Amino acid sequence: MKTFKTLSFFVFALLVISCSKEDGINKNELEIKKYVSLNPANPLLLKLERSDNITISYYGEKDELGRALNCNLIGVQTPDSETPVYTQIDDSGRPAKVFASDGSSIKFNYEDINDPRISVTTSLGENRLSFPLNSFQEDTKSSIQQGNTRVNKKIKLLNTKEIERRTTANCDISNLKISLEKCGDPFNNATIMLLAKGVDAPNYQAQYIATSDGNGNYCLIVDQPQPSAIQLSEICSSVESALSPICTGLDFFNTIPGSQVTLCATISSVFTAVSLPVFVGCESLINALNLYCGTLGASGDGGLSVLGAICESEALEENIPSTFTFKPAIYIDGDNYIIGQETGDFPTSGPFNDINITLPSVTKINDFYTNPSDPSPGQDYIVNAVINCIEAVSNATIIVVGTDGYTDSITVSLPQGNSTISLSVPGADGGIKDFLSISVDGLQPSTNVIYF
Repeated sequence: MKTFKTLSFFVFALLVISCSKEDGINKNELEIKKYVSLNPANPLLLKLERSDNITISYYGEKDELGRALNCNLIGVQTPDSETPVYTQIDDSGRPAKVFASDGSSIKFNYEDINDPRISVTTSLGENRLSFPLNSFQEDTKSSIQQGNTRVNKKIKLLNTKEIERRTTANCDISNLKISLEKCGDPFNNATIMLLAKGVDAPNYQAQYIATSDGNGNYCLIVDQPQPSAIQLSEICSSVESALSPICTGLDFFNTIPGSQVTLCATISSVFTAVSLPVFVGCESLINALNLYCGTLGASGDGGLSVLGAICESEALEENIPSTFTFKPAIYIDGDNYIIGQETGDFPTSGPFNDINITLPSVTKINDFYTNPSDPSPGQDYIVNAVINCIEAVSNATIIVVGTDGYTDSITVSLPQGNSTISLSVPGADGGIKDFLSISVDGLQPSTNVIYF
């Protein structure tokens, strides 16, 4: 675990400010319409339509009566974007991942609660940076080469299949499965959103997020829409309870005195420090966080916030369909999203046929990551590069350069198809940075940085 530092959490200052009710948006300046879905089968909890044409949708799990149990996904649609920016929420109400249709994303890793890690992927996937928030500072260890005491592990691998590393889901309990394939192999590095539309009730639309089993399958449970058995007054309090943690989950970031530097400014500092172009998609991603939290804290009539006035919402108009069509949207870090074809009609009671999708055969460095993603001082790690759809035999090289003078590399000849290259790296002292790069013949290089 990394040492706690006073610089802690300053990058979240803007988020916490946006979440406070005192600094919320005044309703005199902004009208906000609130709609609650009463249907137990629809994951939509609350929909906010702002007078500035921004729409924010909060999704989560419900019980059999339609009462909200949690909030696990938020979509923010702004007038200048064709698609929403989505934020996945963890069990503690904290942002786990913010992602957009252009492939840009920011992931949050809270394994070390005193030093959470940020992982950034740019829209084209050339640059993937991973760094601990507190430990990023320009100290002597980052600029002075220290005595290198590390010894190469000499474990260098070329695998034809992607290394298993992601949390798996139990697809046995799902009633709808989406399978992704790219160049003949299962594809796991995606987030899939599924839109269910009522054929005979067009005003019924339900948005689902699938979970991966790590073998190219993405699983969902799509319940049959039912008339609500309870009233809005019995549901609204559960929605308020489910949404409260998504802002209070950030409160602990405010326990340490910090500067007014925003998260995007910090990310830009990291990119500049490693001589990379500015992450131009950052503002739109972080703006989504500010909007979903700040809008809930917006002041309404009588001083109540939007969150505190959910029981004044309208019930979303939703007729009960007897048939569905499905349309998947595939979000891939570092690549443009893909809209799948709309399916034929299915009875809402099921069963539902599996949806099989073959992704375009484009040669690409699809992922460049380390395992573990956040190595502690002295902890060894493995750097992995996943290359898809290799059309002809190509050379690929991974290079590791540490600020302590450590270097290592691997160059391999890639066969046609899909490959994963792996290189084992010994751990370094705290404060050391490892600069990682992967280059493949004919492709734009990808970079990553590890902060010990």
